[in-house]
Formats: sequence, C-alpha cells, structure tokens
Amino acid sequence: MTELVTIAGVQTPRITHQESPVCTTQQLAQFYGCTDRNLTDNYQRNADRFEEGKHFAKLEGEALQAFRRLYPADCGVQISTMARSLYLWTELGAARHAKMLTTDKAWEVFEEMEGAYFRAKEATALPQPEKAKRPRVSERYREAAAITRDQLKICKLLGVDDGMAKVITAKEVRNATGLDYTPLLANVTATNNPRQTVKELAERIGNGTTSEMVNSALEQLGFQKKEHWTGSKGHPRSKWVLTEKGKEYGALAPYQAEGHQHSGMRPVWFASVIALVQPLVEIAIAERSTPKTKRTKTAQEELL
Repeated sequence: MTELVTIAGVQTPRITHQESPVCTTQQLAQFYGCTDRNLTDNYQRNADRFEEGKHFAKLEGEALQAFRRLYPADCGVQISTMARSLYLWTELGAARHAKMLTTDKAWEVFEEMEGAYFRAKEATALPQPEKAKRPRVSERYREAAAITRDQLKICKLLGVDDGMAKVITAKEVRNATGLDYTPLLANVTATNNPRQTVKELAERIGNGTTSEMVNSALEQLGFQKKEHWTGSKGHPRSKWVLTEKGKEYGALAPYQAEGHQHSGMRPVWFASVIALVQPLVEIAIAERSTPKTKRTKTAQEELL
C-alpha cells in the first residue's frame, strides 16, 4: 500500500524510484505553491544545472509504463495518459527548484520535505540500475496484479478468447516480474492419469498412427470439436475445443509452440481415452492401407 504523507497541508503519496524517494513535477508544484509550468520553465532555462541521475530521473517507454502500473491514478499520483516522458525529482533536484523559486515559502516547504518526505540525512544521487535487478517482492506482486488487470482488458477489447488471453497475460507477467503463474492455468485437478497431447497419444498407439487420425477419432467420439473464427488480419483461424462430453477424458492446458510466438489453450487427454480412440484409429489405418481398386472402363468410355 502506498504511504501517504502531508507536506505544506497537501496529502500526497510518497513515491520511490529505484528505492529512493522522488516526487513528480506536479507534487513539487503543489508543495511550493506554484504551477507545473513554473518548474518546467525553470528547468528548461537552467538545464545545465541539473544532472540526470543526481537531480532527476527521466522515465520513457517501458520504464514509464512500469511506473504507471506501480502508481495508478487511484493511488493519488496523477500522470497524463498523453505524457511520453516523466521527470522524477530527487532531494537534490527539489532543493535546486526551491532555490530557483527564491521564495521563503519554497525553502520552508523544502525543509519540511527533508524530514517528512525524503527522510535522508544526506542528499544522494539515484543508484545506478543493476543488471537483471528485480523489484522488491511486494512491488513485484503489485505490478503483476496491475499487468494482469490491464492485459486482460486489452485482450477483451481485441476479441481474444479467454484461454489465449490468460496465456498472453501469464507470459507478460513472467517477462516483467519473473513471477510464473503458467502452471496454475490448467482448469482441472490432478488425476492418476497423466495428461497427454494428441501427438503423444498417437505415439503411444503406434503402428503409423498420426495426430490427424487421433483428432478425427476424438471428434467422432464427440469429445472435441473444431471452432472457427476470423483473425485480426482477416485470416481464417481454427482450433480444437473440448465438448462437455470430452471433459470427462481431457482438459484444457496452456501451450507455447516451439520456434515461434504462437500460444494458447489446447485439449490434453488422460490415458484412459486411448481405449476408446484406438479402434477408430485402427479402422482409419486399415482404410489407408487398403489398395484402391482401379475402375474398369465401360465399352462406351473406350470409344470416347
């Protein structure tokens, strides 16, 4: 939960960046009793007196999006959705702005900020980012929750089916925070029967059985059906989905195709289904191996 502090009569969240207290331009303006534009103009006129990493941090791109997720609008940090960059001021940066405003109030407020906001005995520069540095555990879970909420909304707007949306979201959470929720996506409890893909079932049946034969048998048994839809680029798409009858023998599980980004949810099957599938597969194998008889031409056809 974001800590709230009161500076110059203004209640505001105490925010951090790379574990150091910082504040936005809007917060500084509220504390010092001026406008955002005053501070922005002062910075632009005296840019050579400000050093990035010492007086401020500038967030752009993914860093800005991650900060938005950590501090959404409902926690009290107002960031314009149109903003392409964000300046976060350190204790040294806040002091430099107070000096440029040349008002007694600004210095009085800064002294209040030293104890109540920055809580630092000495003003220090922002620490340099470390390779593969992970945020603290509490921040990781908060960011994971924010990513999940936002990603599911986006997928819903784009018409992505629920199973695919969950896989995409879990992947985004894992990439951004290192937290892997993929094992939780299966929609059934564990059983003594291991779940197997259609390809694995075909290998177990053997005798030249193909995935296509197994899929066809599962469809004939009424355990799965093919769902068709049009993709975002207008291309026809399809996938196998479980029927109510098929849920007794299978489940949906997430997958990531090897070699490319295709992923989603697909049926996987308990070993008990083999006894039902195998007779239909054997019929298909027999039909495939039976040589086709050559039709004898009729006398009329011979004359043509």
